[in-house]
Parts: sequence; C-alpha cells; structure tokens
Amino acid sequence: MPTLSEKIKVAVNTPVERLNIIRLLPLCGHRCQRYSLTLLSFFLVVYCFWEFLRFGPDPADWDVLLISGVAAFIVGLLLVQSIPSKLEKSLDRLVNRGAFEITAKKLDIFKRLLDTRVNIWARSVGLIAALAMLLAFLVAFSGRFSVERIFLTIAEVAGAYIAGLWLGRMACYGQLGWLVKRESIQMHIVPGHVDGTGGLKPVGDFYFFQAMVVAIPAIFLAVWWLLIPLWPRYEHWREPYMGLLAVAITIEVLAFLVPIWSFHRVMQEQKKEHLKKADTLSRKINEIQAKLAQEHTADEQKALREQLSDMTQQYWAIEKMPTWPVDLKTRRRFGLNNFVLLLPLISNWVGGTDIWRDVANVIRDLAP
Repeated sequence: MPTLSEKIKVAVNTPVERLNIIRLLPLCGHRCQRYSLTLLSFFLVVYCFWEFLRFGPDPADWDVLLISGVAAFIVGLLLVQSIPSKLEKSLDRLVNRGAFEITAKKLDIFKRLLDTRVNIWARSVGLIAALAMLLAFLVAFSGRFSVERIFLTIAEVAGAYIAGLWLGRMACYGQLGWLVKRESIQMHIVPGHVDGTGGLKPVGDFYFFQAMVVAIPAIFLAVWWLLIPLWPRYEHWREPYMGLLAVAITIEVLAFLVPIWSFHRVMQEQKKEHLKKADTLSRKINEIQAKLAQEHTADEQKALREQLSDMTQQYWAIEKMPTWPVDLKTRRRFGLNNFVLLLPLISNWVGGTDIWRDVANVIRDLAP
C-alpha cells in the first residue's frame, strides 16, 4: 500500500494536473488576493463617485444593485481567506483532543496531500467558472461589444476565476472525511464528551463557517428580492432572483450537509460498537440493583451505589452518543439562518408578493 508521501507524488502527476493550462493557471495567493481586494475597493469608491456626479447625492438614484453586489463580493473574498487557516486549526484541535489518531509527522504529510488536491480542484473549478462567465458575456453581447463592455467582460471573467478558485478549495475541503478514511486515520468518538459531539465539534464548526460563506449569494438574493419593489427599475430581476435564491440555498445546505455526512457514517458505526458495551452495562446494572435489595453492610451498600452510579452514567453516555459532528447550538443557528433565507420563497409560494409591494409603496410614500 503506498505511503502518504507517495500519494502526493501521484496526485501531482494526475492527468488533470499534467495539463499545461492547469499548471500555468495562477492560484491567486495572498498577494493576488490583496491586489484583488484593493482593485475592487478602488472600483467601488470610483463608481460611487461616478454615480454621485451623474445622479446627485441621493443613493436611491444610483445603481445600488451593482454597488451592493460588488460590496458582497468583497465581503465574501475577505471571509474566504480565513478558511484554509481555520481548517488547519481544526485538524490540530482534532489531533490534540484525541479525536484523530495520527502522529505529528503523518499529520504534516496529510496536510501536504490535502493542499495538493486543493490546488488541483481550485485551478479546475476556477477555469470552469471563468469559461462559463466568458461564454455568458459572448452570448449576451454578441456583435455588440464596446470598449466599456470589453473591460466589463474582462473584470467579470477575472472575478469568476477568483470565485471559482475558492469554490474549488471549499469543495475539496468538503472531502476531508473521505480523505481521513482513505488514509486510514483512526477517528475516536468519545461517549459523553463535553463538546456534545463526541469530540468532533471542530468539524461541525468549520463546515458551518464554510456554509455561511457560501450563503453570502443567498443572503444577497433574498435581501434584494425583498428590496426590489423599492426600485421598480430592477423589477425584471425579481423572478430570476427567486429561482437563483432557491439554487443558492440548496448549494448552501449541501455545502454543510454533504461534508459532514462521511463523519456521520463513522459516528454511526462507532455508536453501534459502543451500544454492545451499553447492553453489557445494562445487564451488570440489573445485577447490582438486585444485590442492593439484599442485606449488606453500610460500606458494601455505598460501594455498590457508587458502582451503580458510574455504570449508569456510562450507559446513558453511550445511549445519548451523537451521530452528527454538530452541536445543538450550531444546529439551531443553521436552521434559523436557513428559515430566514427561505422567507422570500415561502412568501412567494403563499402569494405574499403583494404584501411586499404594499410595504414598499408605504416606504416610498414616507420617504422625503
């Protein structure tokens, strides 16, 4: 069986990685990300100033949809930069608390293997996203390209590539559970662990954060679906945004559930093994309870009760052993966040669109 270091060499020489176009594509490191953020921020400031010169000081007359879209992209780009370090810290915590059984040397090799796969996925998804955006602009502006539209196309394709890089990274990070199992890294789920997830809370916390980053487009679409009645000139976007919102929420939910599914299966398997011990404990508990009904000295009674208390705690710790690496607080936050995002869809399904239009009309009437 090949070692982890040998697998790294194999991963580097996969057919996808051997393609010259894949190897030549930039990964957009820290310097590239800083440049991108600087350029986007500069564009946002300049565009707001341009809108001010064209339409005056009232932001309601500006292209707020574009401005908010660029701002949302900047926020997303800022947040995703912390994902690699968060994953590394999560891996270290899992090792430190004994949830992962692996030596420091093998952990370092595993991280290098993961980085190699991440780079391949990032470049591949980035290329796909860039080509898809280029194709969309070629179709939309076919035969009608101006200098302004050419620059816009270049900017959008570059933005799509950067976004694709991070989507590829996050998609690869979502395979962590599968990679851990493939590399035969032992996971130990502890019944009654103080974190409420058998020791795997860092896993749930990491994927919840990643899902919230993925949710930024859904938040943008949901908020604008509600706000569009205030800007009638964007009315033609309302129906498309409804469909895009459903897709965005689906992606966000899958970004959370799919990665933790592999951990869920391992936790289920280990709970089955622990339940065998629980059944043995239940038999011993019954025997001790029967002994307590008999006559014993005070010291013997005390010892039996202490033994009974310890065994009962062990029994219920196993029975209540979780099978998902997500604690109750995170589950509630995830459910509440998605319920809020679903409100526009629910409102649309129950025919509540007119309500939002009426609210928008009232707000416009109250505006000076």
